[in-house]
Amino acid sequence: MQSKEKEYVVVCGGAVKPAVSEIPKYVQNHKTYYIGVDGGSLKLIKAGYHLDYAVGDFDSVTEEEFQLIKENATHIIKHPAQKDDTDMELALEIVQEEFPDLECFILGGIGEKKGRLDHMLANIWMVYQPRFKQSVGRIKFIEKNHVFQFFFPGEYEISAEKMLPDYLSIITLTAVEQLSIQNAVYNLGTTDIGYPRALISNEFIDKNHPVKLSFKQGLVLVLRVNERK
Repeated sequence: MQSKEKEYVVVCGGAVKPAVSEIPKYVQNHKTYYIGVDGGSLKLIKAGYHLDYAVGDFDSVTEEEFQLIKENATHIIKHPAQKDDTDMELALEIVQEEFPDLECFILGGIGEKKGRLDHMLANIWMVYQPRFKQSVGRIKFIEKNHVFQFFFPGEYEISAEKMLPDYLSIITLTAVEQLSIQNAVYNLGTTDIGYPRALISNEFIDKNHPVKLSFKQGLVLVLRVNERK
């Protein structure tokens, strides 16, 4: 019996420079669905991608640009500007409803260099919302120099993936119990941390040795960071 082909979903937000050029590194030769979020729809279209969904209030695009989006998207879901959810939250609801089992890459969600800090915080804090709990573990935020993802309690091997990053930062977003970091340049024995704490600037030994992360209680954010100019 043949195994099912790996499929992905890519969500692109409206940051100034979402890392659209990084897409092939993660999804090349695999079936991929594309969701444009407001102005992020244009970034995907201009890079040559057809959208399965375009969602948002589209207050950041002109009428001509919105027409281009309509011509290059299978589904348009337009919301009023005055609403309770952010455009990214609306996009994540589509991911949950239409692609509940697929790994999801979010571009333009961190707002690297020129993005809005409030947008970045809103996107990070989505993980605290009960409605998104089922999606948290399969989301990666991708930018040119940053990749980050969230982890629930368990045992994990954190690989260097598509790059050997300069730094590996492990940030507790809640109190955590029995946190352990092994096989890194700076190891941490089993430790309880009673508050959010940023354990930054750790490093991989090399690209062939994944870092071992484990903890029993809490929520952890892992960032791979490059300082390329």
